[in-house]
Amino acid sequence: MTDMSIAGLLKPAVLAALVNAGHPVGMGSMDPNASQIITEAEAAEILNGGTFATPYTGQPMHVDWLYGRPIHVDLSQDTIKVDQYDNSFGEGAAAAAIAHLRTA
Repeated sequence: MTDMSIAGLLKPAVLAALVNAGHPVGMGSMDPNASQIITEAEAAEILNGGTFATPYTGQPMHVDWLYGRPIHVDLSQDTIKVDQYDNSFGEGAAAAAIAHLRTA
């Protein structure tokens, strides 16, 4: 599994960057929010166990699918496994999605 450090980055910003860099996949295109982007405020609500938190795991910091996009990351630590995200969106996609956060 490919790990990527997100130490020092705001987790809502990481989630928003991953979602907004992705695109709906397969049946995800039928999600009513498939054409939407996500704000950092919405991402913070999700990560705090808000309405969109993944119900299957009971772990609010784990996001499987969001807005029709396969995210598949657990943001509870300072490293995330990005192999599933990269499998969906291309090698290096996760790193590219959050690169602007490292220079901000």
